[in-house]
Parts: sequence; C-alpha cells; structure tokens
Amino acid sequence: MNKARPRVYLFNWPSPVGGAGTKVTHLLRLLHRDYEWIAVPNTEAQFSDNKVRAWLHRRGIKAARWEELPAKLEGWGLCLCNTWWLTEGRAAEAHARGLRLVWSSEMMWHHLAELGAVAAGVLDAVLFVSSGQRLALASQYALMAGATDAQRTRALKLPRVAEPGLREQVLSGRLGRLRWVETGNYIDPVCYAWRDRRRGAGRAGEFVIGRLSRAAVEKFPADFPDSYESLGLQGAVRARVMAWSDELAGRWPGMMGKGARSCTSPGGGKGTGQRGRTASPRSAGGRAALKWDLLSAMAEEPEAFLRSLDLFVYELGAHCRESWGRAAVEAMLCGAVPLLPRGGGHHLEHLLADGVAGFLCADRAEFAARAQELQGDAARRFTMSRNARRWAAEELCDAERHRRMWRAVFAA
Repeated sequence: MNKARPRVYLFNWPSPVGGAGTKVTHLLRLLHRDYEWIAVPNTEAQFSDNKVRAWLHRRGIKAARWEELPAKLEGWGLCLCNTWWLTEGRAAEAHARGLRLVWSSEMMWHHLAELGAVAAGVLDAVLFVSSGQRLALASQYALMAGATDAQRTRALKLPRVAEPGLREQVLSGRLGRLRWVETGNYIDPVCYAWRDRRRGAGRAGEFVIGRLSRAAVEKFPADFPDSYESLGLQGAVRARVMAWSDELAGRWPGMMGKGARSCTSPGGGKGTGQRGRTASPRSAGGRAALKWDLLSAMAEEPEAFLRSLDLFVYELGAHCRESWGRAAVEAMLCGAVPLLPRGGGHHLEHLLADGVAGFLCADRAEFAARAQELQGDAARRFTMSRNARRWAAEELCDAERHRRMWRAVFAA
C-alpha cells in the first residue's frame, strides 16, 4: 500500500516574474511527486490563467480558490513572501481552521505583518534561505515569539502600525515556540541550458556583459552606469540590463542619452523599460564605448538573456543585502561567468567557488581587473564557464539535498 503523501496548501502562484513566483515554479518542479499540493492564488485573475492551471495539472497539482477550501483544513500551509495573505487575515483563518503554517520572508528585512503573525502564534515555522538571512531576521522572530506585551509594543512601534487589526493581533499574541529551517533556493538546472561561447561570437563579435535583477534602485551602485563603463574593457562591448524600469530611468536619466528607445515584450505589450543601441557612446581613457540594451522585465526569456552574456557583472548598491542570489546562480547555469561582490553582508560569496567558477570582487578595482582578465583570456573564460555550470548544477542545485531540506520543513 502506498503511503499517503503529506498535504500542503500553497498560498502562492507560479510565475516567471518575481523572486517568489519563480521560486514557487522551481519548487513545484522539484517536489510535485513528494506532496499533495493545492495551490491557492490571491486573485480570480490568477486562478483563471489557463496556462498556469494546465502547467499545474500536468504535475498533478490541484488549484483551488480560497472560498472553495473545506471548513476543516488538514496538513500544512506554505507561503513565500505573500504579505497580502497575512494582512488580509487569511493566515490567521487558515491556522484556526487546522493548518500548520510555514512562512518565508525571502528578504533581508522584516515585513511588519509577519512579525504580528509570529507574535500571535499563527505561524508554526519560518524558513531562511541562507545563514546570512537567519542572522538578520532570527532575533526579531525570537523576540516576537517569546516577548512580553511591552517588549512587543516597543519592537513594533505599534502607534505607527497601519495594517487593520494588527495592533490588537500583536498585543493578544500568545507565547510559543517557533521552529525555523534553512532551505536555500532550488533552481532546476534543466530550465537553464549552458551555452558554449566558442561556437559563434555575440552580435558582430561583441563582448557582452550584463545583469538581471529586480527593478529596484538599491540593487544598483549609486554611480551606475560608471560601474560598467569604468571596467576598462576594450573593443566592441555591449552592456545588457534586464529588468529596466521607469523608476530606474528616472534615477539615471542620462541613460536615455545613450540612444535608448522603448522596447516591446515577447507577449506584444509595450515594455516599461528601454532597449538601447548607443548612437554616440561615451568613451574615455581608452575604455570601450559601451553599447547598451536596457530591457524591461521579461522583454526576453531569462534563459535567453543570460545565455547572451559572457560575464554576469553584479555590483550592488551600498545599502542592498542579498539574502541568496538567484539570478547569479541562473547565470552560472547558463555559463555566464559571474563577478560578484565579496563581503557586504551578502550570501553571494557562499554561492561561488572563487577563482574556479567566477570571481568575488572586493571593490571596483577588482571588478575591473577580473573583467579585463577574462576578456583577454578566452580559454580561461571557457573553463570558468564550464565550471560555473557544473558548480551550480551539482553543488547548489542538487535535487536530493534540497528534498532533504524540505522534508525537515514538513516534519511531523
């Protein structure tokens, strides 16, 4: 007799855009046979997306509206960074109806609503994607799970709380033990094919650098685009950025002076970002005159975008902290050699075998030195590209290791 699979209600919806939506997609690819999944979206529009519904159906995953769930719920509830689920009261109701709830922030900061849920005893476990994220968040979780009402009040600065009912929820929260598990992030290597960059050059023999990240100003160095233009690369060099946005264009309006024009996404809609082909590129001190592609989110499939790069150059803003680094691992799977920041409180340096599958760079000068080194040494660049793929697929994205971590999450 086959043993019944644990039931997990997933309060997220698969998506190719956004960290949580992408993570959910790959998590279900990994675990769809291990658990009985019921995906519950936030909105009717999500539920009515027949393409996603068909994708779920092919993997034996049910979809249900919140209103269709039984009054008595059995099993687990999982939610990744969906604060709406907390603020709308659905987490508290799901808990009251019988679910053991697991929450993952995914970020390096606390959502106010999650702290209220911890204090109220609604959550049975919280997840961390890295030890760095745990260091950043665990103490506040512990405080809210075991604090006095006065301590909670001070910690949350309750007079400024805006969410309806959260003040009362926090003050009435019971004490309790909160379990936490570190799960990392799984990316299915099958979804990101490695490209042999010896077989045909880029556009017109160009050397291509670029980055992919959430369209947030803090993700970029304050002096962008100088962070790319000061790398000191030679010859024909193209710089590609996805996902560019109106917010980013407003922060760095000079990018429009590089000949940028509007781009269109593959689905036919007008993109909010721009795609640039420099009419009069800047060049100074022997630097390459960079040609720019500024692409809105999903203007290209992420795999195609990352396969177009020779180097994934990922310098970050001074106030940004990466809890994991999904785009960097996706780039490695595609064979784009990563140049990542060393230190700074990021988890990024734990993703990379430095000097083997890419480089960790402590400052701007080291970013430039490594980029120039790799541009000038095609053989080493090829070796690092192969190593990056192997390291990401075999070490970071080992399926059985990730299954073991998730078994610890849904332990009885």
